Amino acid sequence: MHQRLTPYLFASFLCLMMLSCEEEGPAVILDEAETLSDTTYVTSTIPIAQDKVVLIEELTGVRCPNCPDGHQEVETILANNPGRVLAVAVHTPFLGQPFPGEPSLITQSGIDMESIFGGYDGKPASLIDRINYPGEQYRFLGLPQWVIRVNERMMETSPVNIDISSTLSSNGNSGVISASMVYTGAASDHRFGILLTENQVPTTQIVGSIEVEDYEQEHVLRRYITPVSGQGLEASLEAGRVFEKEFAFDLEEGWNSDNMEVIIWVSDANGIVHAAKSKLGE
Repeated sequence: MHQRLTPYLFASFLCLMMLSCEEEGPAVILDEAETLSDTTYVTSTIPIAQDKVVLIEELTGVRCPNCPDGHQEVETILANNPGRVLAVAVHTPFLGQPFPGEPSLITQSGIDMESIFGGYDGKPASLIDRINYPGEQYRFLGLPQWVIRVNERMMETSPVNIDISSTLSSNGNSGVISASMVYTGAASDHRFGILLTENQVPTTQIVGSIEVEDYEQEHVLRRYITPVSGQGLEASLEAGRVFEKEFAFDLEEGWNSDNMEVIIWVSDANGIVHAAKSKLGE
């Protein structure tokens, strides 16, 4: 059973939460990531296409009694499909305000995501490749739909290969992300997004009717390097088209870089066509 947030109240709820919880609000990242390099060219050597990777973006919260069921479902999907599915846990104000003395996992990126992709019928709820599925009231889907839609999406092909890597500074507080996108087929109207996540983040979590201390939150969205909706790829997307991009980024105090990952996705007008990840600093 979901913790419900009706469509009528959704927008007003977000506004009230943002106004009434200023002191414990999201960890807003005010500085945008600096673009260090941005190159595109066409190669005559077309690589073999990678298997499509599916992205799950799960709305969750530390005060959501049913969200641990969603966490478990995501882990099951990941375990059953190694290398084919990635996950991001998006903590937002609804049932997400931190417990006293604990840092907030809410981000402005998560709030933006709710605004961009609309309402949902309670938490847990997930975007599956950001697809707007026919017959569904919302893009954010309830738990029973996740594995069904993931299995469908894994059968799709991707026209682009993605590689992502990063380096950290000597003090570990900043770094550089390097992204490569190589097209194996023609495409149009593509965007890409890059974000940072962290695993094994200890918080108090409501599980059913119990407050569980030192609950490990996985795949926690820490920040977007690009806009949440992505950046456009400004060139003709024929087979052999290559994009190489580098971004500088900073880490916030309290983040553990040893447990962090960098994720990249590419989308078309319908949704995400491919995604990739790597451990931060590798």
